[in-house]
Amino acid sequence: MHKRRLVGIIDWASARFGFAEQDFCLMEHINWPRNPEFKQALLAGYSSIRKVPNYNSVMPLLRLGRAISVIGFTAVSDTWDSKNKEIYKYNRQFLNDFFLKKNSWGA
Repeated sequence: MHKRRLVGIIDWASARFGFAEQDFCLMEHINWPRNPEFKQALLAGYSSIRKVPNYNSVMPLLRLGRAISVIGFTAVSDTWDSKNKEIYKYNRQFLNDFFLKKNSWGA
């Protein structure tokens, strides 16, 4: 509020403690493949405020954590085979690939 007028809204529903690399992980694997033109625009805007973190070096670990979280959420909410079926399958495939193929850390 400014001078008794609404000038902005902060949506705390998705607020969480974390670091920038986590946000870049989500964008790299979900948003940018669908809309690649957004990547350069976001990186340019982000770098105008602060240095873009080297998120690629920790991406496998971040992506692993995200996949486990999504699978856990869909299992607990019993939506893994209904309304969240596609996101469940996407993350399940990532886990299969991660553990069956050689990943970037040589495991």
